[in-house]
Amino acid sequence: MRVLRVSGQAYPAASGTIPGTYEKGITLCQRYIDRLKERKAPLYTQVEALNNLASLIAENPKGANPQEASQYSKKAYDIMKDGSSFYPSIADTHGWILVLCGQLEEGIEVLRDATNPKEEGRIPAEAFYHLGEAYLKKSLNEEALTNLERASDLFDKSVKSGVFVDPDLNLAAAHAPRTASLRKLQHCRSRHALFMLPRLHVPSHVYPTAQILS
Repeated sequence: MRVLRVSGQAYPAASGTIPGTYEKGITLCQRYIDRLKERKAPLYTQVEALNNLASLIAENPKGANPQEASQYSKKAYDIMKDGSSFYPSIADTHGWILVLCGQLEEGIEVLRDATNPKEEGRIPAEAFYHLGEAYLKKSLNEEALTNLERASDLFDKSVKSGVFVDPDLNLAAAHAPRTASLRKLQHCRSRHALFMLPRLHVPSHVYPTAQILS
C-alpha cells in the first residue's frame, strides 16, 4: 500500500517531463483506490488519489478525457465538502475540470471558492490561472487579467519561499510583465473590441498526502 501511495504521487509529479508517466500514474492511482476500498478504509483516504487520477485523465496528452476525469474530481470534491476541512487545491482541480468539460458557470463558482481570500496562504498559484482562463472563455477580460496577475505574484512568492509550484508555471510567469501593458492597450481600444490574452496551459496541481490528510 505504501509503495502504491508514494508511486501514485511521484508519477503525477513527473508527468510533465517523463514520457509515459501519465499512463503509469493513472494505473497506480486506480490500484491504490481499489486497495483502499478492499480494506474498507475511510472515504477521506481516497481524496488524494482521486484528485491526482482526475488531473492525469483530464490532461493526458495521449488522450485527455475531462468528462471521465470529472467523475473522480467530483467524488474527491464531495468527500472533502462532507468533511470538516476545505482544501483549495481539491476545489481547484474539480473547478478546472468542469471548465474543460464546458461547464463554465459551475467551474467558475468552484474556482472562486478555491481562490477565496479567507483561504490565503493555502491557495495554489494554479487556481488563479485556472480562474483567469475560465474568465477568458467568457470574455471577462478584466477579471481574467486580475487573476492572471495574482497567479504570477503568487508564483514568484512561492518560488522565493521554497514552496513547490508546477514547473509549467515558469512559462506563465514569462507572460506576467506583459499584463500591465496589455491592460493599457485594452483601455485604448474601443470598448466593443475583442481583447484576449495568449492561452496558457497549466496542469492541475499535485497534492502531497500530508497536505490532504493533516
